[in-house]
Amino acid sequence: MNFKSILQVFLFLIICSSLSAQSYDSLVMYLPFNNGNLNDSSSYGNDATSYGPILSSDRFGNPNSAYYFDGINDYMTLGTINGLLPSSSHTISFWAKTLTSKCETGIVIATDGGPASTNKALHYGFRSCINICPSGNCFNMDFYNTHQVTNSINDTNWIHWTLTYDSASLNRVIYKDGLKKYTSSVNVKGATSRRYIGSLNLQIGAVRFSGLPRGDFFKGYLDDIKIFDFALDTAQVYDNFCRSYTTDTITSCGPYTWTDGKTYTASNNTAKDTFINAVGCDSIVTLNLTILPYPTITGNNIVCIG
Repeated sequence: MNFKSILQVFLFLIICSSLSAQSYDSLVMYLPFNNGNLNDSSSYGNDATSYGPILSSDRFGNPNSAYYFDGINDYMTLGTINGLLPSSSHTISFWAKTLTSKCETGIVIATDGGPASTNKALHYGFRSCINICPSGNCFNMDFYNTHQVTNSINDTNWIHWTLTYDSASLNRVIYKDGLKKYTSSVNVKGATSRRYIGSLNLQIGAVRFSGLPRGDFFKGYLDDIKIFDFALDTAQVYDNFCRSYTTDTITSCGPYTWTDGKTYTASNNTAKDTFINAVGCDSIVTLNLTILPYPTITGNNIVCIG
């Protein structure tokens, strides 16, 4: 590799590092759902409360690391989001494997109790066969009467969605698997502004307007739900999509040497190691190591013999 190539790689890594720092410093909610945990991994305490969804495997096959919503009455509540003003820019991202039929609506994230009035009730999700989506299964960023809508998405695989709203330009952009796909807009019923003026009292898996019952339940799987307090740009969206986080759970009889080359003599659940795959994406692995003492007896079995 010549000096120019080395310099280009070095500059690329610096840019990626700064993008990552800016993105993750601005994270106001992150629900990784590891081991069924509904706690917010950001510092803002935007924990979820579950009403019906059941634990399932995530896109990597890790058990109890995603949630299945039945499309009938399953949802989660978040309350009013700490760390983000309703009038501010935002980005919401998540992994979804939808099983919502093409002519049914399945809302992924929405206001809980917002008025059914123009630009006062955020609801993002899959839309049914209506005038703005005649073939069904379009993904829609809707503030009520102002839409950002995709074409029909007939894909039941895991897909990463990123939805950005810029409160200065009023632009909304939908990204699918890290790539910008949809920037066209639709206003209906005479709406002239696209500025969001509602609340951020949010729920996952359904929508509820003021005075109406909860409905439009999402059917499928959700994981890694994040909210940022600004509109990520194209590079930051791809960086957020590209990174993955997993846990390596190990039980050892005595000292254990992990992938980072260190030998651990005590249990550890904070060590991290980073791998880069063939397309340059980071896979960040957290160690969950339990070291058993000598001897350890479980029932009639001797697990660790000194």
